[in-house]
Amino acid sequence: MACASPIATVLVLPDLKPLAPRLLAALAHLPGRLAEALHQQAETLGRAVVFTGTPQEARRIEGQLRTAGLATSLNLSFAPVAIAAGEG
Repeated sequence: MACASPIATVLVLPDLKPLAPRLLAALAHLPGRLAEALHQQAETLGRAVVFTGTPQEARRIEGQLRTAGLATSLNLSFAPVAIAAGEG
């Protein structure tokens, strides 16, 4: 049997200012090379995935990015989770 578990994805969207310095300011643990790679991805694809995980953590990260002046998008989806027989 399967049920749905929420998964949230935070995207950063490109704008006229460089993204990498603002990503580093918003997410202190982010390595500089990764910030630059996310910047390149956003410029090339029109978006970059910054986080995928729980909705609560995604909202926290999105808030940090918005505070740093970045344009974001938070997308919520549901992934199937298998439940063993006799559970649920």
